[in-house]
Amino acid sequence: MPNLLLSHALSFETPSAESCGLQQRRSLGNMLQQLCKHLRLAGLLIAAVAGFLAALLAVHQLVLPVVGWIFPSLESTFFDLAVYGGYPQRNYVSHNLTSPDLQQVRWDDKCDNGFIFISPQGKSVEHPGPMILDARGNLVWQTDQYGQAMNLKVQEYKGEKYLTFWAGHRGSSFGYGNYYMLDSSYQERYQVSAVGEGLQGDLHEFTITKDGSALITIYNVTQTDMTAMRRPADGWVNNNLFQEVDIETGKLLFQWNALDHFSIMDSFYTHPLAGYWESIPFDWFHINSVEKDDHGDYLISSRHLNSLIKVNGTTGDVVWTLGGTRNNFTDISSGEATSFSWQHDGRWLDQDQGTLTVFDNSDAGPLHLDASYSTARMIQINTTDYTAQLLHKYVSDRHTRAASQGSVQVLPSTNTVFVGWGHSPVFSEFDIDGTLICEAHYGAQYISHYGRVTSYRSLKADWVGAPVEPPRAKIQAGRLYASWSGATEVATWTLQSADSYTNAPFADVDVVDKIAFETSFVLPDTNSRTQYRVAASDDEGNILAYSEVATEDPTTAKSVWSVLLPLGGVFGVIAGFWAVRRFRKGERVLPKWRRRSNSYSHKYSRL
Repeated sequence: MPNLLLSHALSFETPSAESCGLQQRRSLGNMLQQLCKHLRLAGLLIAAVAGFLAALLAVHQLVLPVVGWIFPSLESTFFDLAVYGGYPQRNYVSHNLTSPDLQQVRWDDKCDNGFIFISPQGKSVEHPGPMILDARGNLVWQTDQYGQAMNLKVQEYKGEKYLTFWAGHRGSSFGYGNYYMLDSSYQERYQVSAVGEGLQGDLHEFTITKDGSALITIYNVTQTDMTAMRRPADGWVNNNLFQEVDIETGKLLFQWNALDHFSIMDSFYTHPLAGYWESIPFDWFHINSVEKDDHGDYLISSRHLNSLIKVNGTTGDVVWTLGGTRNNFTDISSGEATSFSWQHDGRWLDQDQGTLTVFDNSDAGPLHLDASYSTARMIQINTTDYTAQLLHKYVSDRHTRAASQGSVQVLPSTNTVFVGWGHSPVFSEFDIDGTLICEAHYGAQYISHYGRVTSYRSLKADWVGAPVEPPRAKIQAGRLYASWSGATEVATWTLQSADSYTNAPFADVDVVDKIAFETSFVLPDTNSRTQYRVAASDDEGNILAYSEVATEDPTTAKSVWSVLLPLGGVFGVIAGFWAVRRFRKGERVLPKWRRRSNSYSHKYSRL
């Protein structure tokens, strides 16, 4: 038996080192084959994804713009789909900033011919700041000197018109800053600040009263008892104040405190984390407009109480509340007069008639959505029998929904209603009865939910601007470009030339009407001896100002990426289709790599 076992054992040879190495090489080869297979599949997947993305890019950048050009009726839809970008802009040679390239959705000559005052901001806006456009959307004036600026409008103080706005640091829903007043030459004349230690002016309101004072809003983070909400007894809240301040002296004339007159339990606003920490205060009231009436009382808007509130101008007591949990009015128009929510910009239209306007957002984000679109409303109240009724409602062309911000303005010159849609980059104009007559979009509306382009308010007004700075003139590629930011009275531009060697006086070369912000001339002579400048004239031919001698501006080369990306998109589509086709045929998508034999060593190995 032992001999038999020994013979069996001897019949199994011990694997030699050479056979073990061969097995290892085969195993390694199998692993490499599997790795190559996975790499090929990964390459195919990457090629397919790249092809798909490239196809989307090609469609977005090449196909859709061409379709919009062929079928103009689709252009406004493509504009709102961000085919032309989230914030299409006009670039200038003589001006270093850009302005929105508006999409005019509707136009009627019945619309007011005043200037449009907006303050574009958002992730798509490279240079936020106050801006004036003409009625057709051409740039008139802008500045980025103040950074985040909001609530640009024309107001009168001591018989003189001023551009007024807030500028400072903006938080998630309020701001800390100051208020500025620029005269007709765009020079800063007044700066107004909140009164009180640690208090700063909020972005929502800066209104100059007939008494020559200013109304401002303030958000002051403080502590209060929040146990009724099952939160800390010393919870953190935004306590809303408004102040009336003397513009000349800065003296405090009146102050009102929301916590003295309302409870945080009156709020419709919810936030699961607010109140526990100072960094996340509960924004229970959210004041966003204040105005003083002819009787010395105040009308304020509380967004988070869904209420317009009249405050006694002497005692600060609440006279009445329209809307919200403390509503004092019987709605005789099936709820349309008191059902507004998350509103902005409550204003008296005619106090004697009891008519007022308000922008009804009906939206404050995903947790506070009350309607599918926002509206502007005109409401009439009767303070004898305390009834309220809706007079008119104003709806945008595409049923715009604004999650925040917004404004309503009745224009006396045309008796039309101008509405800014705040968080959505749209402004509209209506007949008084609610018929839409004009609308323009200055950003892609269908992505407005992300706040890429917004303007807190959009307003219209007359304005005469006469800047201190002279017109600008730049030469590029044989043309002279001229502009004068802020000048409203320019009717014509005159091109003038002179010989720099002879010191001859400038002579007129050409005259053109001013149509848009920037005007260009074809230069008849571009030799180094000839100097050019422009003269700006009013409609009576009076010269308002001359530019400096125009300098050469290097031609801005078209971005390489603007060419390569579309070409890359086309190439990616072709490559993707090619890869899929080969894969379906069972052919290799990537070449099979083989080790090239060393022909030299083989040739001479026999020697």
